[in-house]
Amino acid sequence: GLAEVTEVAQEVYDNEDALQSEVNEAVKTLTLKVAEARLLGDVDGDGEVTTADSAAVLRSAAELDTLSAEAAASADVNGDGAADTSDAVMILQYDAEEIAAF
Repeated sequence: GLAEVTEVAQEVYDNEDALQSEVNEAVKTLTLKVAEARLLGDVDGDGEVTTADSAAVLRSAAELDTLSAEAAASADVNGDGAADTSDAVMILQYDAEEIAAF
């Protein structure tokens, strides 16, 4: 959905007659979408989805560590409301380029 939001924001940016409310809404929507795209799967917050992110999820599932609320939200790549081993598997698949997105 990032491409669509970016396209709408660009249209507002290019419109010399855009109202401030339109600009504000475009900025808000784009910011939220970028944050959403950046966070999914990046459990450790380093800007990349790697095997380290999967390891963090597995450590949490084994009750060796606890994920913060933000990390748990990032870890829940399958969207089922829980950060667990199925999410860790998907993160590994993504890192191995077996899947292109979550």
